[in-house]
Amino acid sequence: MIEPSRLSEMERELCALMAARLGVERPDLAQSLRALGRRLPRRQRRVGAELSAALARAAHPQLYAQLDGAAILKAYGRLKTYLEQIDGRELRRRRWIRAGAALAFNLLAVLAGVIVVLRLRGFV
Repeated sequence: MIEPSRLSEMERELCALMAARLGVERPDLAQSLRALGRRLPRRQRRVGAELSAALARAAHPQLYAQLDGAAILKAYGRLKTYLEQIDGRELRRRRWIRAGAALAFNLLAVLAGVIVVLRLRGFV
């Protein structure tokens, strides 16, 4: 069985990793996961939901007795491993590349539309 203090320590570690790697600074794990939204893969969101549910149950003595320590440690290890592999600079670089690609596509689409209109009007 995992002690509530260990659960709180795991939550602080995960929140610190999310703040360092993804730039999301929230007071607890549930709010951090909610703020991240779909920036985490589905599997990692599910693991995070399991951990936040375990943290909520740890506050109640009867529900705390029902917690599965091995499953919590496994979920914690998966989420921590994923967060440690994230490179913040690479994420920002990809975001800028996506924005540039979207802008270029939109400019090409507008240019093609203008050429089609000019062609139909007989100016080209």
